[in-house]
Amino acid sequence: MLYTRYKLAADLISGKDALEVGCGSGIGLKYLSRFGRRVIGGEIDPALLTLASEHCGGKASVVGLDAHQLPFKDSSFDYVIFYEAIYYLRNALRFVAETRRILRPGGKLIISSVNKDWKGFNRSPHSTWYLNPPELCKALESFGFSVELFSAFESRTKSARESLIEFIRRAAITLNLIPRSMKGKEWLKRLFLGKLVEIPRDLKDGMSEVEPLKTWSSDVQASKIIFAIGSVPRTIAPNQGAISLAEISRRSLLTESGEKFAHQGQANTLRMQYSVFVGEPTENVPKAPEFPLPGLELVVWKPGIGSFRPSKLSIYPFGILSVMHYLRIVHCPDYSVFLVVKDGEPIHYATLVPKYFRYPFMGTTDLQIGPIWTHPNFRGQGIAPVVIRSILTGAHPQERRFWYVTRSDNTASMNVAKKTGLRFVGMALRKARFGSFLLGQFALGNQTD
Repeated sequence: MLYTRYKLAADLISGKDALEVGCGSGIGLKYLSRFGRRVIGGEIDPALLTLASEHCGGKASVVGLDAHQLPFKDSSFDYVIFYEAIYYLRNALRFVAETRRILRPGGKLIISSVNKDWKGFNRSPHSTWYLNPPELCKALESFGFSVELFSAFESRTKSARESLIEFIRRAAITLNLIPRSMKGKEWLKRLFLGKLVEIPRDLKDGMSEVEPLKTWSSDVQASKIIFAIGSVPRTIAPNQGAISLAEISRRSLLTESGEKFAHQGQANTLRMQYSVFVGEPTENVPKAPEFPLPGLELVVWKPGIGSFRPSKLSIYPFGILSVMHYLRIVHCPDYSVFLVVKDGEPIHYATLVPKYFRYPFMGTTDLQIGPIWTHPNFRGQGIAPVVIRSILTGAHPQERRFWYVTRSDNTASMNVAKKTGLRFVGMALRKARFGSFLLGQFALGNQTD
């Protein structure tokens, strides 16, 4: 992956002025210095800054910088490179605006990021939020970039052993069992994968095959990495001047509830942030409308003899939820899955999970709406709101409430909650118990009711 990323940049910056933001220890920066006319690396971490300076040995300049406020004059570079770091920024749009400012007409911004729609995705505990390809494209376009999106490193067909390891890995990700430290992750990889390949000290031409980039399409679950190349117009219209910081703030990607929580202090930045919504089965909830697309059917699945999980869906998490159901770990017997089917294939599901130890704020008969999933080809079509409204208008005990817990950086899920009339009640943090996130709980603070 490392060589593919920097080979792409090297081919583009030949004879040009380039800046790599977040250059780390300078492995890629030293390689790029062979191709660009003037190559500068920027890094905020003092220790990495020292390593990069020593590693490059004067072949590239290294400066300390904050990606939110780049210390360069307008129109200083032809290329800006930002690899595997945009999800650490507290405000990605401010960085995009700064990049737009320092690029010359015809300049390009090259970004690579892990694909959060990839089935094996595991978010970094130090990240703020991840942008999916449409969100990344929208962010760049909002500042006048024309955008090309690519995907790379598709998951290949796995052996039985590799499939088992991948299943265990995905279960560990969902249950928050992945170690937070790099040392812990390294130990886990050695346990399952054996000897690990060390990161090379220097990049060399032809050191590995270059992974071909494919034009991005909505069906990207198999691709691990996404690339975005944003181009500045060669001719700038008179009314396309510099964008004020106030305008940048107005375009912030943070949701309203996310902003409120972010202001509570920096102590929580290394813990996941969740928004909590609730809905009641009342007569005031409108009847569920028809699906926005033809040929869709709503099916309700419940566990039973010989039916351990919904047909054509994976064992995880539904098999584990069925075990919890039969062992009565959950507080009521109403575990079910609402499926939307097209031509016999599931394209959406919304799971109803009764209260268990992870959600102490729920009532005994309450249900949680989630996990929820929609096939990438059908996202943005309004299917999830239809299903949630169907859930709310079903036959339920009057005292029952429906809880909806989503990461605060998940813009799509936050919008679904608002569209369906669910009421925001507060922010939650996921806390470990007995040293384990598997046994942890969601702590709901500043509840509005």
